[in-house]
Amino acid sequence: MSLLTIRLRQLLLSLGLLLLPTLSTATTIEQMRFEQVVDTAALIFQGEVLAVESRQTGPRSISTYVQFRVDEVIKGSYAGDAIELSFLGGRVGNLQMTVSEMQVPEVGETGIYFVHSLNDSQVHPLVGWTQGHYLIKGESSAAQVTTADGQSVTALEAGNQSPLIILPHEGTARGVQVQGLNGNALPMTPGAFKARIRDIARDSSGGTP
Repeated sequence: MSLLTIRLRQLLLSLGLLLLPTLSTATTIEQMRFEQVVDTAALIFQGEVLAVESRQTGPRSISTYVQFRVDEVIKGSYAGDAIELSFLGGRVGNLQMTVSEMQVPEVGETGIYFVHSLNDSQVHPLVGWTQGHYLIKGESSAAQVTTADGQSVTALEAGNQSPLIILPHEGTARGVQVQGLNGNALPMTPGAFKARIRDIARDSSGGTP
């Protein structure tokens, strides 16, 4: 059983027993290989955050709902032009639920999002939390992809053999190379980033597009 699973079970237990003005829990996130992030995602899309709203979903729970405009589907099947994802935690009136290390996408950001499931509710709907959350900075020919904490991505290396770790806040998947760790390599453009995702998805499916 992973450390993340244990922590989430502790969270669910606390939600069943406690109702306080502020609820909080610690989380431990295990690092994934980037190809695992791609393989696990039911949907990968490029889009923009349109709205963020916290709602009380029960007497002991709050979730924050993020509405995205879907600009391009990179992996999976999705016909809509918008999607809403829920993140556990938030604030409604005087009641606040805090999940440590939870990073909720912000209104106005544009990015590439790796959605764990279109059917099942998750504490965090993105694969590996920040490991499935990438931002697009700049416009047109100057656009580049960054990690959730703003580091420019320079390469995506499937099969990277560096040791797996327990991620710090805003950590990224193994195989994601960023500036400062990869010499003078240039940041990846959104087009190159999406093409690499498609290559990995095709390889894992045995060559089927």
